[in-house]
Amino acid sequence: MALAIPAYDESLLCLKVPDRFLEVAEVTLREFFNAIVAGKDVDPSWKKAIYKVICKLDSEVPEVFKSPNCLQELLHE
Repeated sequence: MALAIPAYDESLLCLKVPDRFLEVAEVTLREFFNAIVAGKDVDPSWKKAIYKVICKLDSEVPEVFKSPNCLQELLHE
C-alpha cells in the first residue's frame, strides 16, 4: 500500500499565523501535559479545566475565516 504525499503548495505560504499563536499553543500543550502527568485524564470532564484556561487567550476570528468559501478565497489572494 502506497501513501499519498500531498504536493508542496507555495500558495499556502501566504497564510499569516496569528501573533499569539505560539504563546497560545505553548500554554495549551503545557496544560494538557500537566493534566495527563497528574492523572486527571481519567476523569470524563478533565478537559473542562484546560478549556477554561485557554478560552481566556481567545481572539477574534478574522472575517475571511467566517466565509463558506474560506479556503478558495485564501488560495486565490
